[in-house]
Amino acid sequence: MAFKREPIHDLKQAGLVARKYCDYQERCHSEVVKRLRDMGLGQAACDNLLGELIIEGYLSESRFALAYASGKCRIKRWGPYKITHALRQKHVDEGCITEALKPLMDEAFPEALQALMTRRLARIPSSESSSARKNNVWKYANTYGYAGDDIARTWALLKGG
Repeated sequence: MAFKREPIHDLKQAGLVARKYCDYQERCHSEVVKRLRDMGLGQAACDNLLGELIIEGYLSESRFALAYASGKCRIKRWGPYKITHALRQKHVDEGCITEALKPLMDEAFPEALQALMTRRLARIPSSESSSARKNNVWKYANTYGYAGDDIARTWALLKGG
């Protein structure tokens, strides 16, 4: 059950609450709009307040996308496809998504994929056939949002090294 707040009718008070909300961690526009609508503000007031937050630097889609993508990659080991899907669900601009994934492509994603596959491989009993182990690891990595060619390249590294 969600915590229901009392409606705020004072725009100044709503601004303070929104600034505190954005200060705590990076937020996307849709999260802030949802929070403002939950406070009982109308569409015009939400748009005005959102504009103020952007101008004052409290809110930035590109900053949010970068923080979200790097956090999900490093902590949860998500791949580019899963991160892209999650950011699209939050209505983040495609350009911001592309820019957020660029710095992670060369180093962070391959390292995360290798760690993910190594961890999964260690959990599969060695009594299973080689093809069953490969299939299991492949499906697991795929559910984390990695492309087949990246999985194949990492599998070759794991089996070769």
